[in-house]
Amino acid sequence: MLDRLLSLIPGSRTARRHAAVMAEVETLGAVLRRPGTDPAAMELAIQRIIQTGRAARAPRYRTPLSLEETASAWAEALSARAYIPIRRGELLESLRGMAERIAEASAGDLARISGEAGRELGQRLRVTPRAFEDLLEVLIPWVEHHHPSEDDTGFPIRAKALAAFAGAFAEGARNRVFDEQLTLAESLGTLRQRRCHDLVRFDPLEFLNKLREDSEPMVQLDRHGRVLAANPSAMEILALPDDDSIAMLDDCAYGDRDSAVVQDALESIADGVILHVEFAVAWPEGTFKAWVRATLCWHAPTGDNPGRIGLVVEDATAQYAWRRQLDQVTNRDDVTDLPSRNAFLDRAQVRLDAAARRENDSGALVGVCVIRLVGLNRITRELGPQHADAVITAAAARTAAALSGTSDATIGRLDRDTVAILLADPRGWADAARLVRRLSAWLAEPVRAHRRDLVISPRIGVAEADPRHTTAKELLTGAEAALDTDLAPARRPWTATDDGGSSRQAGMSLIAALPRAMADDELHLAYSPVIRISDGAIDGLRVHVRWQHPDLGDIPADPVIALADELGVDLPLCRWALTTATRDAARWRRDHPYNPPFVQLTVPARQAADEALLDQTRAALTDSGLPPHLLQLALPPDRVLGEDGRVRPQVTGLDTMGVSLVLHGFGTTFADYHQLTNLPLRGVLIPSELTANLHNGLEHRPLRTVAHAFVGIATDLGRTAQLDGIINPDQLHDARFTAATHAHGTLFGHPLPADDIDALLHDKPALLSHNWVDSYHHIPVPRR
Repeated sequence: MLDRLLSLIPGSRTARRHAAVMAEVETLGAVLRRPGTDPAAMELAIQRIIQTGRAARAPRYRTPLSLEETASAWAEALSARAYIPIRRGELLESLRGMAERIAEASAGDLARISGEAGRELGQRLRVTPRAFEDLLEVLIPWVEHHHPSEDDTGFPIRAKALAAFAGAFAEGARNRVFDEQLTLAESLGTLRQRRCHDLVRFDPLEFLNKLREDSEPMVQLDRHGRVLAANPSAMEILALPDDDSIAMLDDCAYGDRDSAVVQDALESIADGVILHVEFAVAWPEGTFKAWVRATLCWHAPTGDNPGRIGLVVEDATAQYAWRRQLDQVTNRDDVTDLPSRNAFLDRAQVRLDAAARRENDSGALVGVCVIRLVGLNRITRELGPQHADAVITAAAARTAAALSGTSDATIGRLDRDTVAILLADPRGWADAARLVRRLSAWLAEPVRAHRRDLVISPRIGVAEADPRHTTAKELLTGAEAALDTDLAPARRPWTATDDGGSSRQAGMSLIAALPRAMADDELHLAYSPVIRISDGAIDGLRVHVRWQHPDLGDIPADPVIALADELGVDLPLCRWALTTATRDAARWRRDHPYNPPFVQLTVPARQAADEALLDQTRAALTDSGLPPHLLQLALPPDRVLGEDGRVRPQVTGLDTMGVSLVLHGFGTTFADYHQLTNLPLRGVLIPSELTANLHNGLEHRPLRTVAHAFVGIATDLGRTAQLDGIINPDQLHDARFTAATHAHGTLFGHPLPADDIDALLHDKPALLSHNWVDSYHHIPVPRR
């Protein structure tokens, strides 16, 4: 389209090329119209047209001798077929600086500097894809001229630099489009905001008349947030009741955080001051409905006008989702879910500014670690990008694990094979040597992917500075300059193996997103029934962590948390789960005082070994008011005893407090049976590996006998036994012939939200996944 427009402008390069091609077309037409045309003459005319088109399209290249000539040649290539919307002097100055940086770059920095140049072309200079294509025709031989090599080592360096150049250009062009879209959206939002301002400035009586006449969603509130009047469009957005019942604005909020946002706005509003708030709205049953953007203004009582708050709302769900997707695309790496280079620099600068305000002594230092995964490019070339993605995903998860317990740390992915860490807390940076050693050791471990063990060699560059006298970009540049720029090792960076490990790599990718998921309240608890085998009654509820992932939907987070615990990623999930589960259990105890269910929470190994578990449990019980015996903690077998063979202090403290303790993995990972009588345990959980063969035919009789034997060991030692993994009625039938007291599995129901558990405890078995309740009492009860 642009070429067609430029061809109509007399004197333009496109117009001259168009005229030349049309002249040749006229020549061809004359030849074809001539009777008895010679085929050779026709072929010659066609070739002349083709050659004319090629000559008009391809810019002529010769190796420039100076930076000014280089900039001029690049400018000519860029403007040959596209309009560059900046002055020519500014374009030449930018291209000259770009050429100078690329020409003087070392082999190790060539890819990074090329990427910066490509990003500048796509985002700041607004170069079009067709102009970029013309530039590549003159830039590739220019790079070969300034970065020659006598052997084969130079080829991968130039190839990586050109790949970074093209990839960064695409990223810059994409960011430019998104910036333009964001600017347009903000302009439309400003117009919308002016309209809302005009409405809420009306005095209460005029606002009430407008509310009845206007289609804009409008609500009138008293000083405390009670809804006095609302038009139909506002009632639909806020899910207000149609009857005359009293409704409060904060009752419409989806969660505690949204309710707090509304309450803060109502408490801080002043006469004539306009406020803007965003919060989530819930349906009457408590499920999420929409994101709402509200504009409100308080008018104090004057004369006949009572004091009222005028509120105008709009449904911002689509805009919120678009902004979230925009942030995900532009500011986060789509493989590791880490912040991209630009987002990392923005966040790092915020942390540095905070550190500069916090630290008064000049001796306090902060720093950046840059990690380059040497060997990743060879893996990409010889095995494919999916193998490289598996490696960088594992590296991101291990880096997050190595940073566990480190405060004020920011991590980001700079490019395909480079990750950066900012430590903005001088106390954490003081132990940088230990962090570097830990990173080197963890990243050097093989990564299993697609039946291969992939091995990489991390190179780490470090830069430190006073936060008051540096910027994030300067720190990052210093750390990148300190990197070892050796080429990848000659040895083959992988070996064959039988383990695919694809699910583990996917888990590592999710681990890197766990901190963001916690900050965005994407995690929630669900509960599944634990039944008494004797009568089938629901005696307890097992706690499950669910993740409302923005891309994957509602997924179980327990496997991801277990893998994070294995890698040593320190997240406050156990404390959050304890607090939430005990509050839910306390509510069920109030609603069902005669038969309250206990809650069963599996404690990760890392938290079970932490003495802080005792204080966290005590705080959760005190806050909720739940009796300790209604909290059951399932502990891993290798965390009950310390290295000295004695019971850990936190386990003894929990037992003294009255918390019910059980041991999970009994019969598979627990071997200290002689210690069982000395452990302060109420019972054991028999895992699904042993219960899977209950009532499964004569050929599985030995495995059934093993399950029965472990139940017998537990009960003979005075401990209760719970059978996990019960998925069909036949297993339940055989379970009644054991001494086990409880059972758990999908036969009795899948994990449900806390609100559905309320209905389940009110004798509504329709919520269960199987109708096992009706037929339960038809199973004969064995004599023991």
